[in-house]
Amino acid sequence: PSGTVHPNSIPPLAVDIAARVKALINAGHRGEAVELFQSEAVGIPRPVVEQMRNAPFRPALEAWHTLYYDLSVMTAEPDPRSLLASITTSALVIAGGDGPPWIRHSAGVIAKALPNGRIF
Repeated sequence: PSGTVHPNSIPPLAVDIAARVKALINAGHRGEAVELFQSEAVGIPRPVVEQMRNAPFRPALEAWHTLYYDLSVMTAEPDPRSLLASITTSALVIAGGDGPPWIRHSAGVIAKALPNGRIF
């Protein structure tokens, strides 16, 4: 994206992250694709990502069929935030309270930009 959501947010994503994830998925390395997303897009420290390899929810993450598309939207130009005002359906934006502050802040920015959005 062309800018960050908040001065204290994580750095913008590398423009090639979606392509790298897609290449890993196409090569049959879904676990590596998930770990790339977790470490570079979410900002989870590498040692924690490694600890989560045997977590009971890991198979669900590896089956995440929209990962490439989600990253494509997140790295799109123009910035997809400019489209939020055109979404008029009611939307509940959910952000966990235990995650990094930038996630909750970003969810608030999205909810505020949606004409009928609210945050949970």
